Amino acid sequence: MKKGYMFTNRKHPGEAILGLALGLIGLFGLISATAIAVKDAEAVHVGFGFTGILAAVFSLAGLILGIKTCGDKKSFKLFPVLAIVANIFTLSFVGFLLFVGLR
Repeated sequence: MKKGYMFTNRKHPGEAILGLALGLIGLFGLISATAIAVKDAEAVHVGFGFTGILAAVFSLAGLILGIKTCGDKKSFKLFPVLAIVANIFTLSFVGFLLFVGLR
């Protein structure tokens, strides 16, 4: 049986790819700052807090880009969904660190 191919003019949206990249950059920054802060518990720098704020801003921007491109009918849904999931995870990690830090 011959397999058929269906050609389409759908594309991967660049804004969703950017949103995914922003979420992953924020997540990597948070993980690295948390690992360094745990390793050197006595010498926690102000830059670690700035990293958390920057990760939250990146994740909000990436989440907005992912949600904005998710409704586009002429594009694939892979990258918008990945962008939304990655940015929600990063924002949840920021919230978790704030919760643990305030206790």
